[in-house]
Amino acid sequence: MNVKFYNRKKEISELKTILSNIPNALYFVYGPINSGKTSLLMKVLNELPEEMICFYINFRGKDIDTSGTFLNLLFNIDRKSSLESAKEYFNEFAKSGSEILKKYTGIPVPVKMFDLLFRAKDKGEDAFSYLEDFFIFLYEEKKKRPVLVLDELQMIKEIANASGRPLLEKIFNFMVRMTKETHACHCLAATSDSLFIEEIYGDAKLKGRSRFFLVNDLDKKRAVEIYKQLEFEDTEIVWNCLGGKLGDIILLSDTLRIKSNEKEALNEILNDELMQLQMLFNYMNVIKPRVSIRDIEITLELTDIKKILKTILIQEQIFQDDIRIDLLRCLVNENILFLNPKNGIVKFQSRLIENAVKKIADKWENVK
Repeated sequence: MNVKFYNRKKEISELKTILSNIPNALYFVYGPINSGKTSLLMKVLNELPEEMICFYINFRGKDIDTSGTFLNLLFNIDRKSSLESAKEYFNEFAKSGSEILKKYTGIPVPVKMFDLLFRAKDKGEDAFSYLEDFFIFLYEEKKKRPVLVLDELQMIKEIANASGRPLLEKIFNFMVRMTKETHACHCLAATSDSLFIEEIYGDAKLKGRSRFFLVNDLDKKRAVEIYKQLEFEDTEIVWNCLGGKLGDIILLSDTLRIKSNEKEALNEILNDELMQLQMLFNYMNVIKPRVSIRDIEITLELTDIKKILKTILIQEQIFQDDIRIDLLRCLVNENILFLNPKNGIVKFQSRLIENAVKKIADKWENVK
């Protein structure tokens, strides 16, 4: 069954309201894995008014190991243009018509100018200067409001540029300048990495310059509406197994194409999750997981991991202060737990993962 879009009217309205106002803050769009962040963004971006230009870059699945790789992904190199003047190229680009000005993947740059940016000693400075000039030109000269969206931004958090300063710091400085200072361009950064958001949330440099937009799993009422739209028969069983995780709901819909009934399909989905988790715990039992905190590497014991997971199973959620930071980092990185930095609540990434952990935990002995 083809479903046009899943129930996100509230979030769509809120994002459209943000984009209809004058840019005044960098927005971080975050939430649990597979909660529908990218789908929500694409829905809103595809419905932008004519006077807005979207530049959407998705870093998911990209192998980004240097600032040069990042720039290659950030820009869309125009190999047909021989222009070396930014102002001339901006004018040429603006003549391309309203359709090309409405949505663009990657920031266009003529090949000769891109080569100059790469030859510069500090590539980041020249690259962001070019972006600023381009966006301000579009806004002031062409009366077009740019919207820059960087999806899965955490993929580049470990990269340092040629001068040794973190590349993310330059990106944030640029986005703050575009929103808080020039008010020329809307900037949104999306991520499913809640530890990454936690780091940003505590960054004093971004206080008053950034906002946080949570795209959470659906509540029961909205989830059941989708169940009915997808013609699920036993909505209570589906809710108890999958909850409001959009990715898992779609997975069930796809699985039902080859399975005879919902119970069989749900069992297969749960068993797949069980197998993946069991393999992970077996791995942790042989090769103890390690996390780095302030450059200190800590080795974790599987027993401690089991204890905290059992605690969360009993309480359903805990506060950040009630879990050791090394355990939190490990389990968030493994996409088992989700941390909401705005309220400090830690819970399972999904109802499906919670149910899988519950089945495995029943076999854990001498863990209290």
